[in-house]
Amino acid sequence: MRQLMSRREVYFSLPIVALGLVATLSFWLITGKQYDTALADFRLVADRDSRAVAAKVEENLRHIHQNLRTLAALPGVRKIDRHAKNIDPDTLNTFQQIYNNLASSVDISEVYIIPAGFNPDKFDPVTLKNEEPILMFDELIVGGGKNRDASLGGIAPLVPVSGVVEEEEVEAHEYRQYVDILKWFTENHPTNESVTGLEVPIISGQPIITCDNRLFNSTKRDEDRMGMTFSVPFFRPDGKLGGIVTGIILMRSLEAMVPEQHYVISNLKYGFHSLLETSGQEQASTASVTNGQRDPELLFSAVMPIAFPDPRAQWQIWAGLPNSSFENSADVTSIRRLRGVGIPTILLITLGSLMGAHLISRNRKLSREIAVERAKMLSSLTAKVSHEIRNPLGSIRTATFIVRRMSGSNLKVVEQLDRVERGIVRCDRIITDLLDYTQPQPPIKLSQDLAGWLVDFVKAFEFPESAKVRLELVDEPVLVKFDGKQLQRAFQNLAKNALEAAAAGAGADIDIVCRKVGTAAEVTITDRGHGIDALTSSKAFDPLFTTKSFGAGLGLPSARSILDLHGGKLELVSEANKGTHAIVILPLDSQERAVAEAA
Repeated sequence: MRQLMSRREVYFSLPIVALGLVATLSFWLITGKQYDTALADFRLVADRDSRAVAAKVEENLRHIHQNLRTLAALPGVRKIDRHAKNIDPDTLNTFQQIYNNLASSVDISEVYIIPAGFNPDKFDPVTLKNEEPILMFDELIVGGGKNRDASLGGIAPLVPVSGVVEEEEVEAHEYRQYVDILKWFTENHPTNESVTGLEVPIISGQPIITCDNRLFNSTKRDEDRMGMTFSVPFFRPDGKLGGIVTGIILMRSLEAMVPEQHYVISNLKYGFHSLLETSGQEQASTASVTNGQRDPELLFSAVMPIAFPDPRAQWQIWAGLPNSSFENSADVTSIRRLRGVGIPTILLITLGSLMGAHLISRNRKLSREIAVERAKMLSSLTAKVSHEIRNPLGSIRTATFIVRRMSGSNLKVVEQLDRVERGIVRCDRIITDLLDYTQPQPPIKLSQDLAGWLVDFVKAFEFPESAKVRLELVDEPVLVKFDGKQLQRAFQNLAKNALEAAAAGAGADIDIVCRKVGTAAEVTITDRGHGIDALTSSKAFDPLFTTKSFGAGLGLPSARSILDLHGGKLELVSEANKGTHAIVILPLDSQERAVAEAA
């Protein structure tokens, strides 16, 4: 089975995969931070709204307390007798107005004045009935609330249904609760000495059936006439407990103080929890509501105590929003959409990069394979051509030698023989370059002074008489391991190119500079020709590429091949109208490198 990925491709792919993973993780963390910010904002808004709901409920309960406290402090109430025979018209009018105010603002059903020692099971010889409250203000709910609209100018939070059968108004449950409340006040506040200023206690009672039938007449459900009592004490002029002033409110009116969903008014002592019949979050979190605890499964849930001076029972607001209200919000939807688009995009880019890298690697591998095959073909062809050409060249060289001896001093013959011999040398040089490039031999490297070797090279090279060669060397040996014969062929090609370029330029001047650069030796051969353009520079090391009218285009490729075998490099740097620098870089001998690194 063909291997899917080479080790090189795997190593090449790892950074791309790592970058893709880092980008994905970074994107996830950024959107995660946006999610956390949105959640914090959601909780902040929900907490603010919940506190507003709690403040509204607290204000309504405080309103009940303040008005009942005001009624209990009226002089006419404090000195009222058992059957209200001594009540004055002003007190009655004030009481009526406060009752109307409570009915219109918080939907109080009725307000009673109950005397201390009240016993609904005891016969009253004055009324010839069982004992009743001293006064009862309930005309706004009598007859199912028929008089409510006329008395309150049409304000009716709980609107009765007309045309229904009126049920009997039951007061027994209220009366029995008053006995319990009076007992508590008698035990805890028998005189006004325990009450300071406006800090009058208010006692709530457990839910009971009330005589408010406004809704019950139409629904016939007891829960629609269930209510609670709120009672404050009133004291006689002598400071002794005279009884209580009590207000009654339906549960439905208490429930109306909070939004229809997600909020509950709770009183754990009496097991009262409003709105548990709805389909909001309070229904799903019933266990938490009835225990008076926040729901730990919700992103937002809170329990807020109500500041209300009830010494027997704590009132509180439970709040909880469904997680879907956050998850389906515009912010979260936007983040989810961003993740849904961003992460696949990053993954697609990563996958595309991997595919591109894979293709590039395969193309490079294919190019290398093609280059190897081409080199093999060229090497085979070169071997054949060199054999087929050098044999005739040898014969021609021998024949030229014989003809030269036979011709004597015939100048015309000698001139032609010189041309033939120069052609033989050129052909032999081309064959040598072909062999150096296509069949490179491992160099036999010896540690030598490159600077001294350059001096000998310049002396041995046949520079034209018109050429001016400037040799610039360092003052110390430059030890490099190299094969002298191979390096000589490489430098001959570079010097020949420099001479040809210089001759075409401002003058046949060549500079050869040798120096140490770090742990390497650098030799620069500079001509003063016209320079080479970018296109020519990019193809300069391609085999068989040449801009000359003669030559095989193997000088530079052959020189680079030789330097590669020596662990070196060959670079060309050209400037328009200033010339070209052929830069040879060879590693210093290990001993020289150690000295350079230490320096």
